[in-house]
Amino acid sequence: MSLENLRQEVNEELLRFLWRQWSQLGVAGDLAFEDRWIIDPEALLMFSLEVGRYDPRLFDEIIDWTTCNGRLLSIQRLKNILGPVSRGSLLKTLSAFAGVIDSRDPKSRWRRLIQETVPARETPEPFFVDLDDQPLPVIGEPDREFARAGYLRSRVQTRGMSVPVPMRPATNLLLRLRSLFGLGPRSPPPRTRRRPPGRCFRGWPGRRPLSLCRFRR
Repeated sequence: MSLENLRQEVNEELLRFLWRQWSQLGVAGDLAFEDRWIIDPEALLMFSLEVGRYDPRLFDEIIDWTTCNGRLLSIQRLKNILGPVSRGSLLKTLSAFAGVIDSRDPKSRWRRLIQETVPARETPEPFFVDLDDQPLPVIGEPDREFARAGYLRSRVQTRGMSVPVPMRPATNLLLRLRSLFGLGPRSPPPRTRRRPPGRCFRGWPGRRPLSLCRFRR
């Protein structure tokens, strides 16, 4: 197998992986599998901003999902993951992505990620490419937010088919906790159930030692 074929196969596997992850979070797609780990939504988004350029449909479905569920994502953590990367394609893509979300919900927190100082290219760079890294054609009007970041792509049009994050699957535990207790460090911790006086705690399997039980006299 040549290196070119290997690279294409890896990219195809990565796209299948991303579709599976986002489908479990509520993106419209075929899902017949549940992973056995907890999904990290910010890390998944940052990774998808790069790999998603090979699949326009996946990228726009992620925009649709974020419009619906963006309140559960931590803007500060996205900035922390970005870390020392002050320039480059990831910064520009995140800025354009945040601009699209902000244009749909002006009250959102995504404006903090829009980089006003990103220099526009004299000749916009095609945003979407195929698995051979060849630019995909732009149909219709170019998107304004991506044009500001120096990218050329069709105007974002989502289908509105993403749903709120399913809270029952174990893969979505982190987002479930955020929906209950919020994002900030001052969010209240989970409350434990207090043991009534005179009773043993029976929340754990097996018998508790008598020394841990309190009895009324």
